[in-house]
Amino acid sequence: MLLAIAWTPSLVAPPHQLSRASLLRTAASAALTLPLGAKAVEAPPPFELGTRDAFAAFAAGDYTRAEQLWSRATEAYPDSALAHANLATLLIINASDKMTLGELPTGDALRRLERALVAIDRAEALGAGAPRADQPVGRGADAVLLNSRGNALGLLQRWPEAQAAYTLAAGQV
Repeated sequence: MLLAIAWTPSLVAPPHQLSRASLLRTAASAALTLPLGAKAVEAPPPFELGTRDAFAAFAAGDYTRAEQLWSRATEAYPDSALAHANLATLLIINASDKMTLGELPTGDALRRLERALVAIDRAEALGAGAPRADQPVGRGADAVLLNSRGNALGLLQRWPEAQAAYTLAAGQV
């Protein structure tokens, strides 16, 4: 947003006639026209354009970069079930790369798995299974999320919960 201020003699007196009143009028005029900290806020590009690099990073096998990009996508498109679901997938992949199978995860791997479960919950809450014209997720999206939940829970060695998620996923296909 571009604001123009018309300076008139009534707002600013010539330098030899500066007074406290004219300075206060000038400051008040600027304060009313230029809010402090005002920034132009642009809408994010359409989902497909805004996530192109994230899809490309995943396809190239650069899972760390893809995780970063999908994390940003969840901020740019907070109502996108697909963004949250894809972030969860990357968090699970990257967590499993940082741990030894059969051992409980710690540190970064544990934090990623916990974030993955939150992202899955968010995707489900946003209706990941319901197709949307702007973000088609296709048939079986619920099964994919349930499988991801099972993977995260399995890596956390929460076996009964993982088994339940896998059983539900198998019934959704």
